[in-house]
Amino acid sequence: MKQFYILLFALLLGNPVTQAQNTKKLESFREGALKEYRMFFSQAELTETGQLSLSANENYFLLATAEKTKIMENLTSSWPESLVLVHYGSKNELWVRTLDTGKTNLVDSWDLNGSTPMLTQPLTQTAEPQKFVKHPWFFYIGEQMMYDSDHNINFSLNTRVGFFLLLNKWDLAATYSANFSGNEASDDITGRSAVGLMSKVYFPIKKYNISPNVGGELSMVSTSDSQNATTQSINKSILFGISWFIGFGSVDIGIRTGDEVATMVGFTFFPNFPKLKSKK
Repeated sequence: MKQFYILLFALLLGNPVTQAQNTKKLESFREGALKEYRMFFSQAELTETGQLSLSANENYFLLATAEKTKIMENLTSSWPESLVLVHYGSKNELWVRTLDTGKTNLVDSWDLNGSTPMLTQPLTQTAEPQKFVKHPWFFYIGEQMMYDSDHNINFSLNTRVGFFLLLNKWDLAATYSANFSGNEASDDITGRSAVGLMSKVYFPIKKYNISPNVGGELSMVSTSDSQNATTQSINKSILFGISWFIGFGSVDIGIRTGDEVATMVGFTFFPNFPKLKSKK
């Protein structure tokens, strides 16, 4: 446990230094590689997670994929990180440079105004994948852990798996959550788990790639005390949150209100659509 706190402290301490280094790298990138492509990009910024984000113009999005790839290969060779985001209006792209080979590939593209994400690979013409594309699925995981000097423990885990229904602005998901709390020294641990259904409606703010949301959850809750006595109940909750979309998923901050109030921070993954063979 001490090693965990030492590592956490080191990461927090090193964060300002890392930010300063990234700022210097960004300025060097702007004054160097980006100048050659001013006709395609107006600005280069860093996201909150340190990823390079390029503001493109219409000239860029009119290019063929092969021409874009050549440009991005030149740009990413001058940038030390592997992930680069490109956006123009509601259109977005995620490029990844493979460190081993040095090749740069477009791994995902999406339009916030579109009803479904755009695919970077052609799919075989079958009814099943088309139906899947209309209702893209996702999975979410979030956790919270607390451990103090008096050996008090509190750990929470939240997961959900679901899919989008209406224009990617309404979802439905099966949920599972667990919570353990107590004192490690006295071995007095209580547990709580819940399974249920959750649905949320999203209100996207396309300019900033964020989406406030509101919804509800109905779950069956099982609670056990230190003597392993278990009780069950039905819990109804109201959900409020905000999601920040970054292409392959979203960072989510939410509040659950009901019998109790809880806050959670987690990440929702939007896996690539089924790995179907492209046309030869």
